[in-house]
Amino acid sequence: MPTLRPRRELTELTVVANFVEVFLAKEGRQGPVGINYLEKIQLPTLPSLYGAMLAGVDYILMGAGIRGHPRRPRPSCARPTRIPAY
Repeated sequence: MPTLRPRRELTELTVVANFVEVFLAKEGRQGPVGINYLEKIQLPTLPSLYGAMLAGVDYILMGAGIRGHPRRPRPSCARPTRIPAY
């Protein structure tokens, strides 16, 4: 379970799990692959994003899960941008 100070193993597992999810979704397909994270579940967000970006995710959606909490996109995030795969 994620905590404010997660064990290293949990962080690594979160990175690997998100990497595998995106990698398998992209395998044998031509179209873009996106991933959607709930804003409500914030503790594992950074390791999750890192794993997805390592696998070359094309789109990241985030924001669902908090009622009555509308957000306006930041100007830098409002434009679609490609995330380079390393």
